[in-house]
Amino acid sequence: MIIAPGEILLDVFPNYRRIGGAPFNFAYHLHRFGLPVRFVSRVGRDADGEYIRSRLKTLNFDDRFIQTDAVHPTGRVNVVMEDDGSHRFEILPDTAYDHIVLDDMFPDTLKNDKSAQCGRKEMPGGGSVDSSDAGTHVWSAGNAEMIYFGTLAQRTPESYSRVQKFLAGRPASTTTFFDINLRPVTYPDGVITSSLEQADILKLNDQELFFLQYLFNRQHQETDAFAAWLMNNFGIEWIALTRGEKGSRLYTRGGIRETVGLTSANVVDTVGAGDAYAAVLALGYLRRWPIDKILQAASAFAADICGISGAVPEDAEFYKPFLAS
Repeated sequence: MIIAPGEILLDVFPNYRRIGGAPFNFAYHLHRFGLPVRFVSRVGRDADGEYIRSRLKTLNFDDRFIQTDAVHPTGRVNVVMEDDGSHRFEILPDTAYDHIVLDDMFPDTLKNDKSAQCGRKEMPGGGSVDSSDAGTHVWSAGNAEMIYFGTLAQRTPESYSRVQKFLAGRPASTTTFFDINLRPVTYPDGVITSSLEQADILKLNDQELFFLQYLFNRQHQETDAFAAWLMNNFGIEWIALTRGEKGSRLYTRGGIRETVGLTSANVVDTVGAGDAYAAVLALGYLRRWPIDKILQAASAFAADICGISGAVPEDAEFYKPFLAS
């Protein structure tokens, strides 16, 4: 089972709106790939929240672990498209996903302790609730193979504390996938460093890599050397660096592999391409695919997503060629 706690929201484009949020996009793709996923999020008791739940039912996506907040609105992002096909985000503050409840998700007997932190780096072989009773909903995640997490759902001191507590409580055998996904918001001090310390797999793009170089005062260090420093300093097993049309590079304990960039024959927008890449990276890791197969499949699927509007396809038929191959 894969657990993906984090934001679900509405991506509002100039002429339409779609369900979005990197953790949701990631979880939705894995669901369509046939993997068991538990997506944990929160929406408001409002029209946007009702719309999201309605769309999830249409998409046959499990919403049992999406909480309902009676106080805070559903998350929303205005997506502004640029002339070159890229995009920027205007993100609504203090929304329901900033208040996701993650308490008591792991049985006490399986929680990590300091002695287990070293072991976790080894290569691994319901219902909605209102804000008034959110803390009473308990479910076991002790058999989780992987936890995916990012930064946006840690943008407040309270949400940062909740996510880090959740990660620290995971079973020692659970792999963590940190998709850094930096957005133009203010983060609490320590979010990046704490998240890197929890990460077994790190995915980032060129701009995010440059940000980390400046954060750790290593801006003059060559890319491969800096990636090696991150792996050694934080105990990270894999680092995936996506570079758009220039391809991607995967750093592992066994060396560095890369693939050339792929583009869709008809690029509509690039929203969600990184999330699509992350989903295939996770799939390949869990299924123990050869590295080259993972890179090629992740790049191809991300390119396919660029050929549709928004981050996830409305039609399940979209996935059939990928599954067939």
